[in-house]
Amino acid sequence: MIIDDSKLVRFINNDLSESERKKIKYLINNNKDVNLRVDSLKKFKSILKQEAEENKKIKMPKELYQKISNVNKIKKDKFNNNFYKIAAGFTAFITGSWLFISPNTALLSQNTSNYFNFLIIFLLILIIFLILNKKK
Repeated sequence: MIIDDSKLVRFINNDLSESERKKIKYLINNNKDVNLRVDSLKKFKSILKQEAEENKKIKMPKELYQKISNVNKIKKDKFNNNFYKIAAGFTAFITGSWLFISPNTALLSQNTSNYFNFLIIFLLILIIFLILNKKK
């Protein structure tokens, strides 16, 4: 039976079924190479835990922390700027298309008040998006 390191790691972490654990335990007891691999994996696990504990004690330098936070802030700002540009473009497209399509239907129905109200609302939304985009 060939044993790879992933099975040995699962054996060390008690993630195997009882029958598989018995098979691997039997192989460990009878084969010195497998026993050495298990010992080396256990040592590696303990060294990794020690390094993780030491890394938790080390604090990040303030300059590095500020650089990382600024990079994340820039990414968020780019998304917000693009969002407002897309929303403003969409609103402008709807308003422009409304200007070309609606006069024909408005003249046929002889009720232009709805057309102008709708046009004014879309123009106000467009202006609000542009103002918000300039503030950021």
